[in-house]
Amino acid sequence: MEMRICTVVIAMILVVFNDNLNAQQDPLYSMSALQPLIVNPSTIGTRSKSEASVQARNQWSGAANAKTIFAQYNGSYYNGQLATGMSFLSDRYGAFNRSMLSAVQAYQIQAYGFKISVALNANIEEYTFGIAQLSHTMSNEVDQALLINGKQNILNFGASAYAFSDRFWIGFAMPHLMRQNFRKVADPNFQPAYQTVNTFINAGGIMKLNDQWDYKSYFSLQFAQNVVPQLEVGTIAYWKKQWGGGAAYRFNDAVIMMMEYKVSDAFRFGYSYDVTVSPLNAYVRGAHEIMLKYHFGGYQGLR
Repeated sequence: MEMRICTVVIAMILVVFNDNLNAQQDPLYSMSALQPLIVNPSTIGTRSKSEASVQARNQWSGAANAKTIFAQYNGSYYNGQLATGMSFLSDRYGAFNRSMLSAVQAYQIQAYGFKISVALNANIEEYTFGIAQLSHTMSNEVDQALLINGKQNILNFGASAYAFSDRFWIGFAMPHLMRQNFRKVADPNFQPAYQTVNTFINAGGIMKLNDQWDYKSYFSLQFAQNVVPQLEVGTIAYWKKQWGGGAAYRFNDAVIMMMEYKVSDAFRFGYSYDVTVSPLNAYVRGAHEIMLKYHFGGYQGLR
């Protein structure tokens, strides 16, 4: 099992730091329908006057050092037209550790029975990598690419938009507008590695069946240059707007089971589990994700 995990980790390293390969670099979440701001910063200030939340994900359970933690606080003012938020992300996968502090400023307008929120975000990010600490099975060979330890600090900016009402939403986000170079070295033996420009599109709607049941259906699409788009579709059923449970499918990756519980008018708890259906299921055991969210002043909607 350790040999398999080592193989997965080295494969991840080659994906991230080889210019001939391409991959998603932003964290993957399974509860974007329960906490949309993890993929779209312009959702701040659209659900309550102020909100705090923390989200933890154990990616690829069974593999070492693959965990993500996301925490944020945001608040709106000027009669809800403006909102400001701060967030912190810690994303660890194998020999790599990414930390990011983000500031978001959003502006909200009313238009034809729905609202539109647009936002800009600024990110300060730190990447550390300790490839030289990994063990591998290559005997009597020395690959310079496997002898690297280092740290890279970068500044980037993003933009997003979000149109919504009580019953529908559609969002578009690009959290990194600039293609940043991770590895600035003059040695021609090392190919450059870049922070790719990811794009997120998410949309959905809520249907009221009767006084007791509501249904929320959604889709989420993530894509980047030279990478196969990642599409997720799902549905969540809510009983008395307090208990929610549903399932989603992330194409060529996982089946997702999720639940949400409204502890009070302000406090919500969410949990999801990914059942891996890709070839990675031979090495890992899915992913657990937990969400705690508090709306100051209360929030009784489902969006």
